[in-house]
Amino acid sequence: MVVRAFDGTRREVRGEIDLPIQIGPHTCQVSFQIMDINPAYSCLLGRPWIHSVGVVPSTLHQKLKFVVEGHLVIVSGEEDILVSCPSSMPYVEAAEESLEIAF
Repeated sequence: MVVRAFDGTRREVRGEIDLPIQIGPHTCQVSFQIMDINPAYSCLLGRPWIHSVGVVPSTLHQKLKFVVEGHLVIVSGEEDILVSCPSSMPYVEAAEESLEIAF
């Protein structure tokens, strides 16, 4: 399996492991792909996990919300992490006679 990284490069998956993960009061089995990279995160919980648990993620508030056995579970991010890569797009200057329109 090949995964596209945040910087757009392609990375090979070395293997896969299923681990029990406890998030709040809920424990679930999550399949992780193992890669030989220098990550910004220790793990990423992707769409399969999000959909199976019924999580409502908020990247703006850095929180996850889901319901387990009738109880609302809210998981907050520990700290702000910025993951970015320099843009390969060249800078483009606008002409002075450009038309401005108010919305």
